[in-house]
Amino acid sequence: MKEDGRLSSKAKFSYLFGDLGCCLMNYMLINYFMFYCTNMLGISVVAVGTIMFVARIWDAANDIAVGAFVDRTHNKAGKARPWIKWFAVPCALSCLMMFAAPAGASNTVKVAWVAVGYILFALFYTTVNLPYGSMLPLMTKNSVDRASLSSFRMIGAYIGIFIVNATALPMVAFFGNKMGGRVYAYTVVTAIMCVGGLISFYILYRNCPETVKEDTSGLEGLSQEEIKKKHKADALPVWTSVKYLIKNKAWVLVFSITMLNFLRQPFTSTSMAYYFLYYFKVDETRSAIFSSLGMLAGLVLLPFIPTIIRKFGYKRSLMGSYLLASTFGFCAYFAGKNINMVLVFYLLSTMSGSLTGVAVLSMLADTLEYGELKFGVRLDGLGFAANSFSTKAGPAIGGLLVTMVYAIGKLDTSLVLGQDQSSSALMALRLSMFVIPNLIALVQVILSFMYPLSQEKMEEVNGELANRHSDPNYIPMDVQL
Repeated sequence: MKEDGRLSSKAKFSYLFGDLGCCLMNYMLINYFMFYCTNMLGISVVAVGTIMFVARIWDAANDIAVGAFVDRTHNKAGKARPWIKWFAVPCALSCLMMFAAPAGASNTVKVAWVAVGYILFALFYTTVNLPYGSMLPLMTKNSVDRASLSSFRMIGAYIGIFIVNATALPMVAFFGNKMGGRVYAYTVVTAIMCVGGLISFYILYRNCPETVKEDTSGLEGLSQEEIKKKHKADALPVWTSVKYLIKNKAWVLVFSITMLNFLRQPFTSTSMAYYFLYYFKVDETRSAIFSSLGMLAGLVLLPFIPTIIRKFGYKRSLMGSYLLASTFGFCAYFAGKNINMVLVFYLLSTMSGSLTGVAVLSMLADTLEYGELKFGVRLDGLGFAANSFSTKAGPAIGGLLVTMVYAIGKLDTSLVLGQDQSSSALMALRLSMFVIPNLIALVQVILSFMYPLSQEKMEEVNGELANRHSDPNYIPMDVQL
């Protein structure tokens, strides 16, 4: 922290390692879990889809509990930051378990193994990722620094996704040749990603302190134990806190936009390897090039996103981003089997959509500030828990929809390179890759238009909050949207 209260460059840069570590693990799951289970272990698409849906719903449900616990954490290291230290290792081990199923076991054993691994990872990933997101408003109250942290977070996410996309399948092929089979190579590659994740979490914990302290008025002279008891007694019931969030229109819109972001995700990420293997009829490892170039395209735009948002505001920036991304996505569909044109439109779509992650994270912090003013309670943990909920429930629903589209199209995952899928299966792949996710993006254009908090409104909110924090007798105004 600098003398003027602004965050240091070291803290901002270190914050990106949180999403870097998360994405190294989570994108092994998002991109390759279904392919690993179906094409390496021989588990049916329907069985894998059911596992993913159940585990993601469980994951989404425990977000609320973890968020409530974060709000009730009063540790010398902060509210959210200690959780990174406590649960980083369990998160990595559970991720490794998902890709370490005994390949020679019966189908029942393999299904049970990956299901338990997935459920454990869902829990422990929440205990790391949710507190990481909650750290953002706890590191600084400066809106410029928050936008900067959001940008660094997205840079970390893009780097993590790029590493997984660019190296995972090539490493699987390399270790598969050395070890006599790709099924075991997935375990080795996942272990490498998990080690990288642990190193990233260490850098985050070491260099990103929480500087926004809790309001201690009325606690003067109390012992630490007495303060803990008072915090426990004063804590709002979880359902009451949830009601406050639901009443916050701005938060509900950001939550909905984020939910749809992650609901769209499985359509493209899960379909990518299948698309290359069955539609383009090339080795699925070549999809790594496609995905990696997409991440690079997004990284090109990321440094300019804060400038774009300052110039056009959140609403217009989001609307333009989703509209362009969906337009280029539809163009990729109509490009058919012209792989070069598909690549061009895919890159343009990915670049256009890279703004959305930065924007919604900053908007989420703003909505929680507004909620504190309007209702007199600060819900960082629960507010970001619900955001984390959307990152789990969204892929759960999206993943289930993808498997339904595959099942309706009768995609046959037992086929190998060179064998023909049915026309309905190929159409299912094309719809999943480029049509359905971009129709959802058009819905997000409408939701973005409805977002009510402008930069001017947030200046008013922060001014009122400053008055409230400095005057113990101040009664907050009910700022009307």
